[in-house]
Amino acid sequence: MSVFAEGVDRLNEFYLQSKEVVKTEKFTKFGLTDCGIINVARDVITDDLKLAHYLQKIGIDAINFNNSPLWMEGKWAIAPDLSYNMREIK
Repeated sequence: MSVFAEGVDRLNEFYLQSKEVVKTEKFTKFGLTDCGIINVARDVITDDLKLAHYLQKIGIDAINFNNSPLWMEGKWAIAPDLSYNMREIK
């Protein structure tokens, strides 16, 4: 089991109603899931390059782990409190 899977029960999760998310400006560009992420995100780790670039553009820390050399080299880690220390990764 991955480190992420082992600690997922300690992560904070947020819920937005779909009927509200579809009303957002970027819905047609990003779709339901990504718009939900955009609306609640503070720090994001994703494999979606388009979403990661947009989040970075609007000032949200985002990592596309498929393109992260640290991820590929196995140097990326979760801090003890399971919050992602993204500033050190960039």
